[in-house]
Amino acid sequence: MNRRHFLGSAAGMAGLFAVGRYGWLFGRSPKGISKFRVTLPGLGPDGANDLGNFIPVLSPDTKSYPGTDYYDIIAQQFTQTLHPAIGPTRLWGYGRAKDSNNQYLGGVIVATHGRPVKLKLTNLLPSAHLLPLDPTAVDPPLIKEVGGRADRITIHLHGALVAWTSDGGPTSWFTNAQNPGGFAHGSSFLNKGPTPGTAIYDYPNNQSARLVWYHDHAYGVTRLNAYSGLASAYLITDDAESMTIKSGVIPDVPGYPLGIPLIIQDKSFLDPDRDPTYPVSGARRGDLWYPHVYQGPPIPGMKLPLQCGATGRWKVSGGTPPHHPCPEKVRTRES
Repeated sequence: MNRRHFLGSAAGMAGLFAVGRYGWLFGRSPKGISKFRVTLPGLGPDGANDLGNFIPVLSPDTKSYPGTDYYDIIAQQFTQTLHPAIGPTRLWGYGRAKDSNNQYLGGVIVATHGRPVKLKLTNLLPSAHLLPLDPTAVDPPLIKEVGGRADRITIHLHGALVAWTSDGGPTSWFTNAQNPGGFAHGSSFLNKGPTPGTAIYDYPNNQSARLVWYHDHAYGVTRLNAYSGLASAYLITDDAESMTIKSGVIPDVPGYPLGIPLIIQDKSFLDPDRDPTYPVSGARRGDLWYPHVYQGPPIPGMKLPLQCGATGRWKVSGGTPPHHPCPEKVRTRES
């Protein structure tokens, strides 16, 4: 099986539900969810599944910047049904600016080796996050800079070689200029767009054919934003790959000349009856569910590393992480 067939289906999304040691995460999802009930969504409208879901492939503007593929995209909230037993799910994602039409995990970008891509991103996200925010994920020196904004985003092209100003570093985030507090940005935001609330990313694509992906990378909320849907595929093609397809080394699949992208994710969904304390204002059945208890009760008789604290929480102020992981329900430091 070649890498294109393994990684890449009609960018099919296998909705695998997260299952903890005792089914804890799965137990938060609504009941009645059956496997293999929904067909995999494919690329483009012709690849729509039985719910009408598909993963869009973005079309470049080749005229605005001669010699460069230009994409004008937005990040916004939308609603999509992923499984009939779950109902509508609120998601975040990327979409085309010209029609504001979002589909989960859209939109895929197909680039060519040696041909640059210029990407403009407009932040249209709401001021409140879809998922529970942990305010202590922000280190004390950056509390003032972040300013409590939950709508901060930036794009990182994962696996690509790009200039650092377009690399989507954690503090290169920017916000929706229309939200309360207006436009704000991180201390390394140097790739500003033509208007507040926009950013420009330049990708040279000087790498051989490969599947990489672009996703949000904003400080303190990377895990939440990517889980909410701010992620998609980015394929770089080249002449060598084309030759392997023409010669039959890589099978030429009808409708998928570059192979079939397969994307596998874990998702849990909210059932308010099972988690009545879910700390997201306006949360409803079918929304994405995310763990929000980071510090459990004291663990009697258990000897923990000093930096884990009495309840198993890693206290960052104490220095470096412990050599041995703290027990379950422990919060870890991640962006």
